[in-house]
Amino acid sequence: MIATLLALPLVLAQEPASAPPVAPPPAQEVPATSVAVEVRLSDGQTLRGTVDPAILLAWRAGESLGMRVGTGPDILLPAGQVVSVETLEATGRPPTRQDTISAASSRNFFAPTAIPLPAGRGYVSQMEVLATIVDYGVTDWLTVEAGTSVPLALFSLTMGGPDALNGLIGMVGGKAAVRLAPRLHVAAGGFGVVSPDFQVGLPFGVATLGDEDRNVTVGGGAVFATELDEWMQPVVVAGTWRIRPGLGLVTENWILFDDGEFFGVLDTLGVRFLPERGRWSVDLAVASIASESEWMILPVPWLDVSWHFGG
Repeated sequence: MIATLLALPLVLAQEPASAPPVAPPPAQEVPATSVAVEVRLSDGQTLRGTVDPAILLAWRAGESLGMRVGTGPDILLPAGQVVSVETLEATGRPPTRQDTISAASSRNFFAPTAIPLPAGRGYVSQMEVLATIVDYGVTDWLTVEAGTSVPLALFSLTMGGPDALNGLIGMVGGKAAVRLAPRLHVAAGGFGVVSPDFQVGLPFGVATLGDEDRNVTVGGGAVFATELDEWMQPVVVAGTWRIRPGLGLVTENWILFDDGEFFGVLDTLGVRFLPERGRWSVDLAVASIASESEWMILPVPWLDVSWHFGG
């Protein structure tokens, strides 16, 4: 007992054994509270500010958008006023939406819609192997177009002879579009094909109801050519439906009249591959021709590959 009491001060003087260190909890990634974006408006203005990530992911063309510019309060941009939304590269985040959506909505397979190309944006389109066409948005309401047939030109120049220049074909066109309502556009324009042997012209007018993801277009015009004694009157009914990111359904149907009499129908139905991250789009479709007496599916599918630029 006495020995225990004498040893007690020595025990108390010793430092208590330290407890094993406790590892700190793993650091959790803090979600971004806002994303820096550049917003292009239908009147040509560009705003830079921040948007909630959830709102940005859910936003679709033609819808309203809430954002903050600078240190000011949140503002709400009305439906139809926003043309495109892109994240700023300075944030280190890749763009959420790409220009291909806006550019591809300016046409169906071949016929135009009334939705214009945004100013400064365009695309180079290879339609089958015959036609190479470039479209460019001069302003937010004016789109111009030019093209040629490279294979025909090369074949003609290679063959040579006095008719070597007859294979040179030029294509020109344009359209002026007006937005009458958030989901309604109308446009008028023309398309022409010129060569040393013939000239073909197509003035047209179209109306498009919907937005860049889902729309229906109705239009018409008159086709005249130097080799034809009569004008043909086409009526076009077309539509686009983007069923999910990167994939859409497209149909384009031409109802042809010759001097007021029914001549035939050209129908196309296919898909548009439209990646949101990238500048390429691909159209693939099947076509059929019908007249009063027969109907047939064309053996060659419609193939169009486009590269989008600008923005």
